[in-house]
Amino acid sequence: MATEKRLLAGRPWPEGPIAMLPVAQLYVRDVPLLRPPGQSQADLLQVLWCPFDHPEIPSL
Repeated sequence: MATEKRLLAGRPWPEGPIAMLPVAQLYVRDVPLLRPPGQSQADLLQVLWCPFDHPEIPSL
């Protein structure tokens, strides 16, 4: 019960910058159909994740 309560309470919001955690790195050489839009010469897609919950933005 105490563990569940602690998990549901969330994490404290840190002071300063928040480090993003890498989730995936996909290269064009490994995924040939992965092409950036336009004339960009990028060959890497990085997916980053923020480990903190953010307050919901109210709809307009």
